[in-house]
Amino acid sequence: MKIILLRDNLVAGLGTIERAVGTSSNLPILKNVLLTVKESGVVLTATNLELAVTREVSGKVLEVGEATFPFGIFNSIVKNISAERITLTRSGKKLVITSDNYEAQIQTQDPKEFPLIPKVQESASTARFTAAGIADALQSVIVAAQYTDLRPEISGVLFRCAEDSVTFVATDSFRLAEYVLKGRGAEKALDAIIPLRAAEEALRIAAAAPRENEVLVSIDQNQALFEIPQTNIVSRLIDGRFPEYQAIIPKEIKNEITVEREELIRGVKLTSAFAGRANDITIALSENRKAIELSSSDAALGENRYQISVKAKGEKISAIFNWKYLIDGLKIYRGETINFGINAPDRPAIIRDASAPHLTYVVMPIKG
Repeated sequence: MKIILLRDNLVAGLGTIERAVGTSSNLPILKNVLLTVKESGVVLTATNLELAVTREVSGKVLEVGEATFPFGIFNSIVKNISAERITLTRSGKKLVITSDNYEAQIQTQDPKEFPLIPKVQESASTARFTAAGIADALQSVIVAAQYTDLRPEISGVLFRCAEDSVTFVATDSFRLAEYVLKGRGAEKALDAIIPLRAAEEALRIAAAAPRENEVLVSIDQNQALFEIPQTNIVSRLIDGRFPEYQAIIPKEIKNEITVEREELIRGVKLTSAFAGRANDITIALSENRKAIELSSSDAALGENRYQISVKAKGEKISAIFNWKYLIDGLKIYRGETINFGINAPDRPAIIRDASAPHLTYVVMPIKG
């Protein structure tokens, strides 16, 4: 095996697969990268058995072959080499790294010991997106997801595929985000829960790709495959049933507040300085329904209040919210104003933007 690579291309490739490298001391091979050199090109692979990422790297192939070796030391060497070109050669059980003024040898392992990367079945359902489309959808809902071993079914993002749309949903049971992508449906209807880590990797890589590049997502009963130009992500699915979330989204709104989004973000951040351990701030609509008052207090610190002019429909109402959850919901929108719907102090509240009807954020108040 012998190849010549541009250092910058190799650094970018290693950066793409880095988060899939395993950390298990029980299976040291998972800390390795698999380097596969074929006539058609060079591929880097890393896996932690739950998630696998492969990345194509352009280079000059002089001799085909395979090698696997520790990712950490190889990545450190490549990042610190100053030369423009790097030559990689497998010599016996060693990988030889050479550049203009540097040479190193890394012990390799048998490539056959590296875990096989699973493949989705031919019967898998496939949906097509632009890189910008899937990145926007994932970025909008991931804020509501949570890593938890107690309820694995909410430790990911629901892909609800239909013929004319794909719906992305995430929840941690305190808030929920839903994004409906119309006109780019799957070949057949299905529900699949993509682990949060895999969704985050798909977001990171899709966001870095050219906006109009096509991204294919293929899902079978056990696996999901994200095909992003030069990169494939394979992930197991979460086994479980996603909560029947649609019942949580308010169908009717009794009290609706229209407010400037940036002003509300500023007010929430300001009043949160006196929030307690529950990150609680109170939002109250004035009697004349022309302003809302944001407030928080702490017996040891003090209290503060902040007023914002609004347009409102409904009755005077007050509710307590986790300010961090509010900020997360406000930041996923981009419009100048948002509509904040509150039915009761103990019922789910909803944040929407008229310019983004495909996106919904629901947050539960804190019981007073």
